[in-house]
Amino acid sequence: MKLFSKTMFTALSLAPLAWILPAPSYIPSVPFLATLALCEEVLFRGTLQPFFQRHLPRKLFIAEIHHSGVDRIFSLTPGLANILTSILFAAGHLFFHPTLWAAGVFLPSLVLGMLWERHNSITLCWLIHFTYNIAFFYRPLLS
Repeated sequence: MKLFSKTMFTALSLAPLAWILPAPSYIPSVPFLATLALCEEVLFRGTLQPFFQRHLPRKLFIAEIHHSGVDRIFSLTPGLANILTSILFAAGHLFFHPTLWAAGVFLPSLVLGMLWERHNSITLCWLIHFTYNIAFFYRPLLS
């Protein structure tokens, strides 16, 4: 559980990066953001990324770190499946957002993909995705 807490803290600490992008002109409701984040995570992390993991090489690079007492290997670099999923995730945002905003979701998508590879948890990815959305869309109210 300690490793899980550190991972979640690290991922959530990236949420303020949303403030680098231009402020949104609209603020969707909190239930809408929660539902949207869940649907996106089920599609991208729960469906596409596992599909790509089964059909593409596992690692793009060889940089790995071994955590003592943990059976899994956590790669310091995203796998090819994660990169392809993140490209599609960013491309999907082009339908509803300006180009800069769509491109801005690529890095958080890589983080979510690495969390998926490490923890295999839609719930974790959804909570962090939802937190990113709140940080982005509600920042005018937080300022």
